[in-house]
Amino acid sequence: MRHCAVITCTLLVLVGCTSGPGTDPDPGEPVDPRVESILRSVSTLMGESQRFSFHAEITYEEIEMLAGATTGTKVQYSARTDFRVSRPEKLRVSYQSDLEQREFFLDGSTATIFAPDENMYATLIASGTIDDALDALWEKAGVAPPLSDLVYRDPYARLAPNIISGTYVGLHDIDGAPCHHILFTQETMDWQLWVDAGDTPLPRRIVITYRELPQAPVFAADLGGWNFEVSFSAETFVFEPPEGAIEVDAVATPIADTTHEEGQ
Repeated sequence: MRHCAVITCTLLVLVGCTSGPGTDPDPGEPVDPRVESILRSVSTLMGESQRFSFHAEITYEEIEMLAGATTGTKVQYSARTDFRVSRPEKLRVSYQSDLEQREFFLDGSTATIFAPDENMYATLIASGTIDDALDALWEKAGVAPPLSDLVYRDPYARLAPNIISGTYVGLHDIDGAPCHHILFTQETMDWQLWVDAGDTPLPRRIVITYRELPQAPVFAADLGGWNFEVSFSAETFVFEPPEGAIEVDAVATPIADTTHEEGQ
């Protein structure tokens, strides 16, 4: 069985709204003012929160070449990711799927990616804020934690330049809570966002359709467990290699690519 383009669908910036830092705006159809207001409110909440944690229950699709098949088959997998954020510079993300495990540590001076199932890790210089370190991860190693657009200081500034159109779909229920359901189109993908319509504009669900990939695979995440009063120990964001762990070069041997073949 061959897994195709795992990195595209699981370990990159999974809001799916950027092609990396510094994307230039591409003017398109007008965005509904309600949609812009909702997206800005989410961005403000995320940017102004100094410490918080949340998790996401994820389903995603891979295109696989099964034995004897001449075309790929779309297969669905599950994953979970947990975020712990302490601004301005500390972040820890734990990711576990049916196919792999990854831990990301940002401590203000370095970024570390750890693969527990392989006992392998890579560390690179990534000083400064969370934004700076995530950009360094992308630029130097070509990888970022899933859903990490949400923890930038200004998510709106990252997302808006790539949006071609934004539509207000309606007020729909997520786990008993009314949520604003909004739809965005971009050059290569569509994505939907459900935002709590109550006093706190929490992102509740994200669904991305990668239109230009074979068979248009879908990524979906239900977000919950939001805690804005959490406290962390100093050790939370410090990576201590376990016994026998192997260090690899994050640039020469990207750790995110070690378990699957690329098949695009």
